[in-house]
Amino acid sequence: MIPKHYLEVSLLPHEDYSISSALNQTNQLLHGLIKGSGGRIALAFPDLRGVNIGQRIRLFSDYADTLNDILVIINKHFYFRDYCRVTEVKSILGSYNGRFVSYSRFRIPTEKSDRNNSGLHARRKNEAQGLPFFHLASSSTNQSFMLRFAVEYADAYAGEFLPNSYGLGSSTGKVFVPALNEPANEE
Repeated sequence: MIPKHYLEVSLLPHEDYSISSALNQTNQLLHGLIKGSGGRIALAFPDLRGVNIGQRIRLFSDYADTLNDILVIINKHFYFRDYCRVTEVKSILGSYNGRFVSYSRFRIPTEKSDRNNSGLHARRKNEAQGLPFFHLASSSTNQSFMLRFAVEYADAYAGEFLPNSYGLGSSTGKVFVPALNEPANEE
């Protein structure tokens, strides 16, 4: 099912935060909200250029109520009030015929998990160098990590709308969302 609703979070310049720090903090807070949505929210980064994610994050859902519930929480949170501009929930026309984009988590297996010495860890680590990422902290282990993601464009909707708790797809389960006002020539 093509997601039919979205809202946008734009990071505001602020003397207390660099844009990259604000992006990491925003994604950390959104992760908590997305995790509680039961796989009904996907993220998009409409200003993405190479590894630079930009200053906007778009949240997509197939249900307006899901995004409206998130919007209520966001509007009450001091961080979003002070450091972001958040739009109202908007609908995508039913006749959308533009391109679609998928943001999928890119995993790098540990060296220990490469039991047969296939070089998978080294290969994936090398592939990840040109991918966009943001920093997150695990609430269960308190460890920081880089969440890298791959981007793929398609001319038609493909896959199912089953985003993970980060609002992303996986290498085996792509989550495509409408590429609204996104660069048309980037592949």
